Order: sequence, then C-alpha cells, then structure tokens
Amino acid sequence: MLSGELSVEANDLNRFIKWSIVIFVVLLIVFFTQPRWFENSRDKLTDTEDGINHVFRQNREPTAKEREVGMTALKRWKSANDAERNCLADEIVLGRVLIGLTQREIIGFMGKPDGFGSSNDIGPQIRLTGYNCANGESQCDLMIELNDDGKTSDVYLNVNY
Repeated sequence: MLSGELSVEANDLNRFIKWSIVIFVVLLIVFFTQPRWFENSRDKLTDTEDGINHVFRQNREPTAKEREVGMTALKRWKSANDAERNCLADEIVLGRVLIGLTQREIIGFMGKPDGFGSSNDIGPQIRLTGYNCANGESQCDLMIELNDDGKTSDVYLNVNY
C-alpha cells in the first residue's frame, strides 16, 4: 500500500514539474516576443543629458499611429490626473501634435500653463512655456518652445530623476 501511495505522489510531482516548466517557457516566449506590451513611449524618444536633467525629444517624423495616439492624449490632458498626465506627455511628444499650434490653441487643449517662473505667462513675448507632469520623478515638465510667429517649434520633456 505504501509503495502505491509513493508512486502516485511521484507521478503528481512529475506532472507538476512538467507543467511548471511548460508554463515558464510559454511566459518567456510571450515576454520576449511581445515587447510592445511592455514598451514605454518614453523609450522611443531620444534622451540627451542636460546637466542633471534628461531631455527627451522626438527626433524623427512620427508615424500615423503615433500622431493618432498623441492627439488622443492631447484631448485627454485636461481631465487627466498627475499619473495619467505623465504618460500623456510622453505620447504628446512622441506624436509631435503640438508642433505648429499657437499658444492659444494649446491652452484650448491643455488649459493655462503651470506656474514655474515666467513660463506660465501668456502672450506674444513668450518663447518657452510648459506643463508639470511629474509622477515619481523629482521633476518632469512638458516644455513647449514658441517661435517668432507664435507657433510651437519644439516640444520635449525635461526630466530630473
């Protein structure tokens, strides 16, 4: 009787080990063949160091999908909380959806700029403005550069971890 119980337990253990290995292998395959599930939009941006800060820019023309996602992010900005804005800022920069917009158009989508220095001013004298989107970083600002005709010429994230 005892040997029969041991063989049943050994069979159960062998079956458990085999299924554990199968599940582990499947999870590895999924993890390594589906990186888009785990990809962060900020990973697609170019990271340059500026002193203690990191500046993230989109240095190529965005794809149609990136522009679409960026427009969706822009439309959601006003109603988003801080954690959501942090992700939305990545999508806005990646999609380059603010390029060519005037300060007034941006305010229509995003509200009045956040108050860090004179960057929250509104008017033709403004060349740099921005929005705070920190979530876990000590600083994360969506920065917007305006050219002489009042339109956005560059958008980037200025981050201090």
